Amino acid sequence: MKRLFDALGYTLLIVLFLGVAIFQAQADPAGVCWVADFSGGNLVKLSPDGAELLRLQNLDLPWRVAVDPNDGSCWVIDAYGKLIKYSVIGNELFRLTGLGGEDDISVNPNDGSCWVATGSQRQVVKISAAGVEQFRLGGFGGVYSIAVDPTDNSCWVGDEGKDELVKISAAGSILFTVSGFGFPEALAVNPNNGDCWIADLGLKTVVKLRADGSEIGRYPMNYPYSASV
Repeated sequence: MKRLFDALGYTLLIVLFLGVAIFQAQADPAGVCWVADFSGGNLVKLSPDGAELLRLQNLDLPWRVAVDPNDGSCWVIDAYGKLIKYSVIGNELFRLTGLGGEDDISVNPNDGSCWVATGSQRQVVKISAAGVEQFRLGGFGGVYSIAVDPTDNSCWVGDEGKDELVKISAAGSILFTVSGFGFPEALAVNPNNGDCWIADLGLKTVVKLRADGSEIGRYPMNYPYSASV
């Protein structure tokens, strides 16, 4: 069995596991990994050595997962825009619907809130750890990637429709935008200093920005589809 995650517990995207399409896997700081088995319709929990601990079946095309390191719970959003939160032992805590499709999610480790890039709805939604919507922002061209900056509780959003990055404060105000991208497919934030790495499919480049949006560097790639810090 292949190990699908690193020891630090950050995200690995688009892997193939036992011939089944796995769209995302994410591990918590203890190395326990939750896997979204997209085509199988399963949410699978694996131990650090790869042993299966839990399997939740009959999900509707689970698309993205995000683990809350505070309690080991797991958020999952499916291809139809349903956002479900499961406890560490797999009990459904609540679900929210109508969030679009082809979404991305990111959990703030400081307060357990979940940020959602609603894809086709072109909105960013912040949900509290208890499942209460905090705010909803529109006006984007098409948001499919999102990553929380735990250094200040802000959030980076990749607007693929406008080829730019947007940074949003914890309260929901837009702090700034950064242009000059081709197709910001995936984001990863360094939790120590807030630096943001962007996998840009359109420019075939990985871009690194400081927390204030200033550029550190660009690194050519063939097909940069995902990033992890």
